[in-house]
Amino acid sequence: MKNQTITRQIVNISIFILLVMSLPGCATIFTKSKYPITVSSEPQGAEIAIMDETGWKVATGTTPFTVTLDTSSKMGKALYTVRASLNGYEEKTDYIEYKTDGWYYANLALPVLGWFIGMPFIDPASGAMWKPKSSNLNIIFERANTTQEAE
Repeated sequence: MKNQTITRQIVNISIFILLVMSLPGCATIFTKSKYPITVSSEPQGAEIAIMDETGWKVATGTTPFTVTLDTSSKMGKALYTVRASLNGYEEKTDYIEYKTDGWYYANLALPVLGWFIGMPFIDPASGAMWKPKSSNLNIIFERANTTQEAE
């Protein structure tokens, strides 16, 4: 009788520990919600402005430089617009995009908490379910057309 009680307590404690450990989503445990992005250009020395999806300027710099950006925005993946300018060259616009991190799918291994808490709530809220499509953005400039057509 005493052995059954001890065994039951060990099982209950083990289940409790597993439940507590699985509360955060897998991506939240194993990845991060901010990543460094290196912005470079050809030629170097371009002025860069990075805006979030609302148009808010979140970073500026001169190439080459590295900026750390959030991966999410309001439970969705972030999208940053990069505007680059360099005297004598045409202005360029590019984007920093994100994709689903593979660790997000590890929630499928936790049928109750992973499916019903980790996937829909924890990982999206933390931003850890996203990672950059690339950690480098290289902007290649083209010379501005300085000749004007004669009328």
